[in-house]
Amino acid sequence: MFKYSKFIYYLKKFRYFFIQKEPYEFYMSKRERPSLEISVKVGCGLMCTYCPQGDYIKSYKSNYPDEFKVLTKEVFLDCMKNISTNVLIKWTGFTEPLYSKDFEFFCEYLYNNGYEQSISTTLKGTKNSVDWFVNHAYMFNLITLHLPDEEGLMKCKVDEEYISNFESLISNPGTPLDRVSFFLIGESFENNLERIISKYVEDRVVDKKMVIKAEVLNTRNSTVTLDSSGLDNIKFRSKVKKVKSENFYCAYRRLNQGVLLPNGEVSLCCQDYKLEYILGDLKTQNLDNLYKKIQDSDSERKHFTSGSFFPCSSCEHYRPLSNEYTGNFISAS
Repeated sequence: MFKYSKFIYYLKKFRYFFIQKEPYEFYMSKRERPSLEISVKVGCGLMCTYCPQGDYIKSYKSNYPDEFKVLTKEVFLDCMKNISTNVLIKWTGFTEPLYSKDFEFFCEYLYNNGYEQSISTTLKGTKNSVDWFVNHAYMFNLITLHLPDEEGLMKCKVDEEYISNFESLISNPGTPLDRVSFFLIGESFENNLERIISKYVEDRVVDKKMVIKAEVLNTRNSTVTLDSSGLDNIKFRSKVKKVKSENFYCAYRRLNQGVLLPNGEVSLCCQDYKLEYILGDLKTQNLDNLYKKIQDSDSERKHFTSGSFFPCSSCEHYRPLSNEYTGNFISAS
């Protein structure tokens, strides 16, 4: 990972000198393709031990006491008018996407209008949304199944219905198994799932490289600690000390990877569970312009490049330019 991280860093640095369309720090802080994560509601039904869901709920209700707490069709359509089709739509954000009763409507709109979409899901949600997803997985270019652990850190009941949905998804001819990953936070998958996944790998239904156990946990902008995570052996990325002579950037490349809230506002990134920086209202503003907000402001640009930008100053991914990438390296994800 370390060597690959440095390779990506220097490759992107090399490409910059042939492009030079924006300031270097911001070019290095963005991915090659912009995306937008979608949070379908306020409050996730799972309340996993390692997720600072309480911070998200408290901050949203405090900031927007009288606004939508569930993403509606009307808000969604208003926002989509301001998003170009080159933007990858990610069903993830701060909550489980399948808890939306309108999930089918949202996804079919995107699919029929030429947007690419990916999803990270626990396979828990409303019955209609889960059933629809199991039978329409072909609409997603990447699928991450964030599955329950044996320790019970994910508050997800693995019963006969859950196992049936899981097996139906994998056995469905339309499911793109080469684009499905099985993701775990914890020591091992829930016992029944562990047995099923092991059999899939043994029978070569699933490539073992697509079974991923988290080795490093994000602190979600310093809101998750070793004690609050419930994990004994997890590692956190360390923060770096501020270097006076060096400019800072986002090593997670999140400055064009915001999170849509149920009311149409866009949060800076998926680490900001306290909603401490809002880029703007996507119902009335273009997403491309929102992603340029910080660099287009003289004062905010200076704070960002100097290493004093809040709330990034609490994040382990906010680093001097000499540091390699710390996040996901897949350009399309």
